[in-house]
Amino acid sequence: MQILSMKKYCSFVLLLVISSAVPVAGYTAAKELPTLIMEQQTAAKFMADLQQAIYKHPTFLAANASVAQSSEKVNIAKSGLRPQVALESSGTKNFSSSRENQFSFFGQTQGSQDRTDASLVISQLLFDFFSTEHEIKIQENTEFADRLARDQAAVKLALKMLTNCLDTASFSLLKTMIADSVTRHLEITEQIKVRVESGRAPMREFSRANARLAEAKAKQVNIDLKHQGALAEFRQLMPEAQACERMLTVKPGNLVFDTQIAVEEALANNPGIQESALRIKAAEENLAKEQSNLGPQITLEIRGDKYNRDEFFTSDFPDYDVYAGINFNVDLYSGGRKKSQISVAFEQLNEARYRQAELVKIITANTESLLTELNNADTRVQIFQQAFLANAESRENLKIQFVSANVSLLDLLQAERDFLESSENMVLNQRSVLLAEFTELALLGRLLAFIGQDNETMDETG
Repeated sequence: MQILSMKKYCSFVLLLVISSAVPVAGYTAAKELPTLIMEQQTAAKFMADLQQAIYKHPTFLAANASVAQSSEKVNIAKSGLRPQVALESSGTKNFSSSRENQFSFFGQTQGSQDRTDASLVISQLLFDFFSTEHEIKIQENTEFADRLARDQAAVKLALKMLTNCLDTASFSLLKTMIADSVTRHLEITEQIKVRVESGRAPMREFSRANARLAEAKAKQVNIDLKHQGALAEFRQLMPEAQACERMLTVKPGNLVFDTQIAVEEALANNPGIQESALRIKAAEENLAKEQSNLGPQITLEIRGDKYNRDEFFTSDFPDYDVYAGINFNVDLYSGGRKKSQISVAFEQLNEARYRQAELVKIITANTESLLTELNNADTRVQIFQQAFLANAESRENLKIQFVSANVSLLDLLQAERDFLESSENMVLNQRSVLLAEFTELALLGRLLAFIGQDNETMDETG
């Protein structure tokens, strides 16, 4: 009996030593919130890296190439109003003819003679019922629309990179938190094992502790996989930047919290809405051009010909003609082609208008939905922060009570589980709020200004 009592006494002393000494580092009370937001210097470096990543991304480069094409198409359209100068040259060599040196009642008939011609032709459009002017306006509106499409490509890339930064930072923070939690789960499980072996706790407590430990390890593996996936995407999007370990934030002054004002600003400044308006203008000009094609086209042509009737390809051109004329061209009947072209242009205009109406509905709905989330953002953040601090305090109190009183180690495990859940909720809620803020900037057309992008810089990059 004395030996058994001595074993229990030694086990109890060992348990007190483990509980009071080993977990101290793991169970330090979280009197302050963990740092989730980037420091200002780190944020500035990230923004500079983000700009360069956008400039080098194939999506942006493709959009920039489209703008360059549109610019040249404007020049092509304008060239129709300028004089057109052409040089034409031909040479004809007669090898044989069935009519060569034949005699008739009217005299001798000769075959085709050798001939060399050179012509300089200058033509100038005088009037085409403004068809060329409409074509120029089509291409100009298309160029402006393509510039806005490039802006949208930059906005989508920026939002994708910012989202990935939030993901990488969130999973990095959670990865650290869960690793610490798994360590504490192991410590508590070892304490329960000591109690079970000393006969002071039933075996089912040890089984439940192992189950909780397995859950924590499974969560650790899951978060680690998500972090690796986010990190791989980050390296593809921003290969020269350092992976985010904290989240980038938005100052409240950059946001709009009034629903009506936000919707009005989105419909006025969103690049997608502005692009659709220019596509409509281009479609209107295209319809006007097709209608103007029903009228005549009048051109002035000045032509100078020099030719040699006797020798083939010689340097002397003794004969020449210089003349000018006005050409009048109008299609009297085209088999219904003109009418169909006008109908196609009219339906293209309708399509552009319907696309814009659809986009207006989408942007309005998304803006109103975001405002609902943003108006409650501060409250949500505070609630989850308070829950984190409360669970941290509860966990610390249970640890202290365990040393001084007979508190169940399963209660410690439950407190640890609650603390881990509150940590995860706090981090993911912060990510959700920040993502909503960046998305609002994109909808309002403010995201490019936020990251320091502008059209002049993008033109120089292209």
